[in-house]
Amino acid sequence: MREPQSFLPLPTATLHILIALGRGEKHGYALMRDVEDLSDGALRMGPGTLYGSVKRMLADGLIEETTSRTDPALDDQRRRYYRLTGLGERVCAAEVQRLEALVRRAGSPDWAQRLVPVSARPDVAEPQRPSSRHQSLYRALLATYPRSFRHDYGEAMQQLFGDRLRDLGAQAWLETVPDLLRTVPHQRMEAVMASFGPRARAGMLAALVVGAVVASIGLGGGMVPLLVVIAVVLIIARSRAVTTAPFGERAPLWPAMVQAWWAPLAALLGTATFMLGVGTIFEAHNLGGRIIGSGVLLLLGSTMLLGLMRRPFDRMAGNSMILVATVPALAFFWIVVPAVVALLVWIGVFSAGFSDEPTAATPA
Repeated sequence: MREPQSFLPLPTATLHILIALGRGEKHGYALMRDVEDLSDGALRMGPGTLYGSVKRMLADGLIEETTSRTDPALDDQRRRYYRLTGLGERVCAAEVQRLEALVRRAGSPDWAQRLVPVSARPDVAEPQRPSSRHQSLYRALLATYPRSFRHDYGEAMQQLFGDRLRDLGAQAWLETVPDLLRTVPHQRMEAVMASFGPRARAGMLAALVVGAVVASIGLGGGMVPLLVVIAVVLIIARSRAVTTAPFGERAPLWPAMVQAWWAPLAALLGTATFMLGVGTIFEAHNLGGRIIGSGVLLLLGSTMLLGLMRRPFDRMAGNSMILVATVPALAFFWIVVPAVVALLVWIGVFSAGFSDEPTAATPA
């Protein structure tokens, strides 16, 4: 069994769900309302987001589904109830302790109060029934999710959407449409990637990148087609916007450099790119090369190292930064060694995946 510390730091949604379930077993709608209440309205989860988190937490053994009912006579039998496991309780306690220690170090003990819910709204059912037209439309939209995900969570998601309709009326679509746009590609990509083994997945994506490089240079298109293909791959891999990726917690550089078999190669490539940028400042024959060329190289080298440091806390953000930083090495593929190193980094990144579950850095 995994140690609680190996799950830390927890994604925000996971922590809120664990805290909500710490007050007793709940179904999806009650969880959604409690999480919103815990976060003072800052964290709003649609059905896809909620049950995507629930799916991962069930797989990790943090929660379990239960068939018990507080009052079966007053409850809808279609609802699916969840409760904490012993591991979930320990992980939640460990994360709260970690955050409390962080708050103490930051010198702002008042922040700790945000970890405790101010109030809990009762799960009161409204007498009116949700519009069957809205329900039918949402049921049709659920067909965009993979079959396995619909089979496991489709009925519960319909129930949750109906509860939201009773609360907000037609305005529930203002939350539901962005939720669908965000979670359907994610679940679709997870289903596709799950059908391949790690080697096949890495080989397929590496072949796509190599083909893009060859086609780009061979057709005389320069960097533009290559950058477009890489951008598409990053979007498919559901990476976050690069502009937000560098912000957040970062691990020390040395543990970050040894967190995976390919991390030292990525660190070497990032350091070499950074040093090449420093050299360009002194060796470029014109002012534009010194300013623009060296600036781009320094930025890409720094991005690689920062991506390695971000990855233990946010795998999507860290992976995105690392992949973007390998572009120069892949573009100039005739310089064999950097291109091979970059390709190995891509294989390592995609083999590990883009899961929200954080990866722990190997101790120095």
